[in-house]
Amino acid sequence: MASADLGRAGACDLARQSHQNASVAALGSPAPIGQQRRRESALALLKEESVRSYPSWIAELKGKSPAGIERRRYAYEHLEPGEALVLFRERAEPGDKHGVSYRHGDVHLGYVPGRHRWIADAIDDGLRLFAIVETVKTGWIFRRRATFVRTRIVVLTDGR
Repeated sequence: MASADLGRAGACDLARQSHQNASVAALGSPAPIGQQRRRESALALLKEESVRSYPSWIAELKGKSPAGIERRRYAYEHLEPGEALVLFRERAEPGDKHGVSYRHGDVHLGYVPGRHRWIADAIDDGLRLFAIVETVKTGWIFRRRATFVRTRIVVLTDGR
């Protein structure tokens, strides 16, 4: 049980650091030195048996965020495997396909796919979730843009 508690504590710190570093990166400042080590730790966290995680992806990556940032270019420039993303509950309307969004710092990247409605329900039920980037695929014509971002949804704590 101690390993599970350490995994959860490390995941909380990982998500908090990623949010802070993404805010710094969005402002154009240099990335922290330990960023690669943090990403490696996140990927190692996914391999632990005590950590519950589920596959997903960022839906509606095309287009611009509400702040006017081109999502595909931002994902290409700022996301790498192991990068932590925040899951943000958008609305509380039942059956809404845009119920949960992915955020990297303050940048809105897209939404959790509609078929993964359980994530919105889990957040509403008090579970603490975040996402870790597994892969970022780029286009073969426009190589400086991400075409697909695969994630793992990590369950930190059970609020029940």
